[in-house]
Amino acid sequence: MTDPEILKKAIEKAEVNGFAGGDVHMDKDEEGVIEHCIETGLYASIIFSHDFAKAFWGELILCKTCRTEIHSPVSGSNEYIGDCDHFKIENRGSNGDGSIRGWGNLIIEWEYYLQQMVLEEEPLKYLRKYL
Repeated sequence: MTDPEILKKAIEKAEVNGFAGGDVHMDKDEEGVIEHCIETGLYASIIFSHDFAKAFWGELILCKTCRTEIHSPVSGSNEYIGDCDHFKIENRGSNGDGSIRGWGNLIIEWEYYLQQMVLEEEPLKYLRKYL
């Protein structure tokens, strides 16, 4: 898959999940627009934006160490649980202010994958793994 194909498919996936283009307004279906974004580096302002990452990867809460999903057992509950050794039982629950106790070992899904993508020499190839 070429870089323009990866970018177009990644934008389409994000759009299905609510991405509206952020600060970059373009018609990805117009001939040459995707190629222009690749050639000029404009694609970086799209794929490294928080809005794109949220829509592309989602907002589940994950353990940083093993990427196990940490979730609330009852909708609207302040109790968070996870089935991994890194999110110990003493970390379960909230601090009473809406924040999660033990948050230091947790990360929101899109933040994790965005951090990983920033480290990649070829971020579009990284995105390709999740299409």
